[in-house]
Amino acid sequence: MDGEKRQGPRSPAIAEVSFDHKGLRFQGRINDLSPGGMYIDTINPLPEGSSIGFQFSLPGDASESPISGEGRVV
Repeated sequence: MDGEKRQGPRSPAIAEVSFDHKGLRFQGRINDLSPGGMYIDTINPLPEGSSIGFQFSLPGDASESPISGEGRVV
């Protein structure tokens, strides 16, 4: 194996995302999604193990409700 930690295939996706860490809000862009994670491209990378809360909407989604959740930087 090549050290890959992903548990599912990633799908390309482009969406703006906001995420919170220790009371601070950051912005980034999601480049891909999977059932167990996402890659956020940001100028404010956080250390591995950091806990975040996130919120985003997928392009073309007619829903008024953004997707939100909590995650950990790996």
